[in-house]
Amino acid sequence: MFDAAQQTPCALFLDECDTIARARGDRNDVGEAQRIVNMLLQMLEEYHGNGFVIAATNLEESLDRAILRRFDEVIEIPRPALPEIVRLLKQTLSSIKTDPAILWEQVAVQMEGFRCSDVTRAAENAAKRTVMGNRDVVAGKDFESAISELKRHS
Repeated sequence: MFDAAQQTPCALFLDECDTIARARGDRNDVGEAQRIVNMLLQMLEEYHGNGFVIAATNLEESLDRAILRRFDEVIEIPRPALPEIVRLLKQTLSSIKTDPAILWEQVAVQMEGFRCSDVTRAAENAAKRTVMGNRDVVAGKDFESAISELKRHS
């Protein structure tokens, strides 16, 4: 992948880079992960292509610190505040009817501290519950179930 990126101007995007750049020294590691991180560090160091290398993660705390030093810029996207959560929920659900009785601010409070991706996932899961329940309108109970499920799996 890095060889191909060296040959052609491009943006090389490493999504979920924590899967290949996990901190070395993890007690559960059997050595393979360390070799992968070392290889990635070497490839990043030797990359001089005409383009960008961009990496994204939701788990910065699990990254090997040496990875961050290989990038010119590190941009942290903060978690959304309550008004942003409300806007993100409404935007995600803009193509489906929602119950006018939903108290958006109360729903948002339940999601305080969620990442943008989690807020979006909760809204999408609420919509799926509505459709699977053969209903036309997303209700508060759909959000409650979707939020509870996300909290259980995080």
